[in-house]
Amino acid sequence: MKKTRTLVVILSIAIGIAKSISPIPAHAGQNTKTQSRLLVEGKMVGSLTGVQKEKLFVILGVAMGIFRGDRPLNPDASHFGDLQDVESRPDAYWKLYTYQPRLIPNATIQIETTPDPLNITDDRASAPVVPHSFDLYFFSMIDGIDRHELENLLSLENYWIDGEGGRHEGNSLPSFPPLLRQHVYRYRAKEQVTSRFPVDVEFFYFEPKDGDVNREPRLDAIRITRSYPYLTPEMRKKKREEQQQKERDPTQ
Repeated sequence: MKKTRTLVVILSIAIGIAKSISPIPAHAGQNTKTQSRLLVEGKMVGSLTGVQKEKLFVILGVAMGIFRGDRPLNPDASHFGDLQDVESRPDAYWKLYTYQPRLIPNATIQIETTPDPLNITDDRASAPVVPHSFDLYFFSMIDGIDRHELENLLSLENYWIDGEGGRHEGNSLPSFPPLLRQHVYRYRAKEQVTSRFPVDVEFFYFEPKDGDVNREPRLDAIRITRSYPYLTPEMRKKKREEQQQKERDPTQ
């Protein structure tokens, strides 16, 4: 447990760097482990067996179903592997679940939950808890996972949406020091008939070093988030007042 926790902390800043490129706002109470991640240049390179790759795709499919709202999140279920740790902060009402995928020992999964941003109650402790983010990290960069295969698997668009609702064509984001070899791809998932929520997806790849025999990019992490509108306490208060006014005067 301590070793896994240390690895996740050490591997920590790139998601934060990627967000600074084109902001998708992080949850206000979000744990720093999922808000940022350092993808170090010296990481080992590995690969998945056919069985492991199939399991990875199943996990991603389950995660997408949960974040689209097609299926409920049950943190105690075994979809993502063995539950290793649960972190929480009572004053923020969020929880962070860490899993070890059974067939993929080279990876760890973290799922963060939060009080429902769409629920306008002022008592956030009483608001229903909903999934906010899914992060899958590899401790060794992975060969053989084609980005286009993931795009088809998860039904992703060829554009992404920023935190202000602006649409950006394409999916490739620029790289900045110190992670010049890192390549981040950001997507809005395609709308599904049965889906209730928009979903954003990010792939983190590393380009090969000069002289590497394998010239294919290596997968390092995948992030899935449910896109919620941003509401401050003041905005929720205003919505409550508007709702109360409508209840008093249905003609409005």
